[in-house]
Amino acid sequence: MGEKKRRVAAGTFPVSSADLILSRQMAASRADCVALEKLISAQTGNHLAMYQLSLLRHVMSEVHRERDQSPAQASQDLNSALSAVTSALWLSPDNDAYWQQLVACLKVSRLHYPISKEARQTLSAALEHPAVAATALMAPIASLVKSHAAFGQVSGVLDSGGNVATGVSDEAALLPGLRDMLSEPLLLRLLQLCVFADPFVERLIVLARRTALAHWVTNPAGDPILDLTILVSVARQCFITEYLYGESSLEREQWQTLRGQVESRLAANSPVPPHEIAVLACYMPLHALASAGNLAGSFSDSPLHSVIVQQVLEPEEEKGLRGGVLRLGDIFNDTSHVVGAFYEENPYPRWVKCLRPRIMDNFSDYLRDALPDVDLEFGVNASITEAPRVLVAGCGTGQHPIESSAAYRDAHITAIDLSLASLTYAIRKTRELGIQNIEYRQGDILGLGALSDRFNLIESIGVLHHLKEPFRGWQVLRSLLKPRGLMRIGLYSRIARHDMNAMRDKLGITSSTPDLQTIRSSRAQLRPLLEGTSALTLNFSPDFYSVSGCRDLLFHVQEHCYSLPEISDMLEQLGLEFLKFQLPTTASGERYRAAYPDDPLMRNLSNWHEFETANPWMFQGMYFMWLRART
Repeated sequence: MGEKKRRVAAGTFPVSSADLILSRQMAASRADCVALEKLISAQTGNHLAMYQLSLLRHVMSEVHRERDQSPAQASQDLNSALSAVTSALWLSPDNDAYWQQLVACLKVSRLHYPISKEARQTLSAALEHPAVAATALMAPIASLVKSHAAFGQVSGVLDSGGNVATGVSDEAALLPGLRDMLSEPLLLRLLQLCVFADPFVERLIVLARRTALAHWVTNPAGDPILDLTILVSVARQCFITEYLYGESSLEREQWQTLRGQVESRLAANSPVPPHEIAVLACYMPLHALASAGNLAGSFSDSPLHSVIVQQVLEPEEEKGLRGGVLRLGDIFNDTSHVVGAFYEENPYPRWVKCLRPRIMDNFSDYLRDALPDVDLEFGVNASITEAPRVLVAGCGTGQHPIESSAAYRDAHITAIDLSLASLTYAIRKTRELGIQNIEYRQGDILGLGALSDRFNLIESIGVLHHLKEPFRGWQVLRSLLKPRGLMRIGLYSRIARHDMNAMRDKLGITSSTPDLQTIRSSRAQLRPLLEGTSALTLNFSPDFYSVSGCRDLLFHVQEHCYSLPEISDMLEQLGLEFLKFQLPTTASGERYRAAYPDDPLMRNLSNWHEFETANPWMFQGMYFMWLRART
């Protein structure tokens, strides 16, 4: 029993009204669960009831976990939630919501070998499902790999950079365990789909490519030491992370030698062994090779083909798209030029698989689903839904507008960004997915006032706080909003980023445009501070595992953070009404309601400021806010 529970039981610690309200809510939820379980017993095919039971159990698990009062009960509720949604999926496998709920349960679960054939099939299907974010399965799949019998042997001798610790003389002794862990199909597939944010998996990748390269040096004509399927997944992960991983001077010398040999063969149209290309692709992008075009028609029946597509054909396609992107006016100031150059060099975010959100029939249905407690005045203001127009200001590499396009298919989306490199990536992915309702333009938010269009919804997530004058940019966006139009805005929280900013100051990390070596060395400095902790979740943040992510997270040339009172003042000046936060967990909202029962719609920003002060991790990503124009 924890100290707080002991004092409560002894009557020496007052139970807050929020605790009492939350306890009553939990008791009511348990009663609802009992009722649903009885219904399911009577109607064994009622998959909707199973799904509802899973939702309830999952929220209860989150509440227990966030309050850190009953980990055993949290685990029990999570297992019940997972069991219920799995049963629902067996009965209705085409329901996107059920897949999303399954992954919501799995993302905080730990997997252990052996896993059943059925569980493996379900996880494989989840990885490929368009409504599932691959990143949500990183933690459980990493936990599966770490449950391997070889984990202790390998992890015990690798330092934070993937190097074998001093005193361990025979790296070859690690090879069987390394090969076995990297042969896990779920891990290999996930390495192809997203930036894998896990320190141990990073060490495996670093060791794998170094081992494969060293073997080529000593046995250039011999068989590869790792299977081609492993090398392909490692190469694809290295490309996605933009070759973030550190390398020794010996490694650099070795892969440069390999590069020279591969380029000579390509120039002479001589065959190149596929494993040599795969090893080289673990250290440099293949499109940078002389005569890289000669790879285009090769290896069509080999696992290596996916690497050729990713590292040669797709970059070439993006290069060809640059001349067709229309530009809206001028880039307004030096900061905009610097920020644009920042993302031109490292387009952000890095992504492969796009998440398909819940598909709605139309824009009105989407808004009703997203804002269930808001009177959207459709009858009074029909302009909200007549030929709806959406502006995504700062669209980056297109993930945001592409995901939005599935949520409101009848809307026309205008997506704007400073970076041409980001836009061409976005256009390529949009065409690849067959999406027709997005129009991309290069432009500066400060120059959008010249647009004649007015928009029903304007979204700008993680963009305004990178302007030299964020409020001025917000004013421009506000001027483009239709009467009573909606905004979805994302801004950094000063409270949530306090510890990370303090860490940056401690290490002397300043806003700049660092080269690759600076980013690598800064990560190496941070590693000892992060080992064994989940500080700021930085150790498991995708942004810490790619060059563009690290630049955006640690070295951005322009960044502002805000408090909720400051945001409240800006909303007043802009004539915007706060509607809701998009919260990290449902349990967060339940805890807020228990703490502030007089604010059932959760719209009091003063209350939220108090709540965030007491829970500084709440808005670790940023404040995601739904807003509406007052006029």
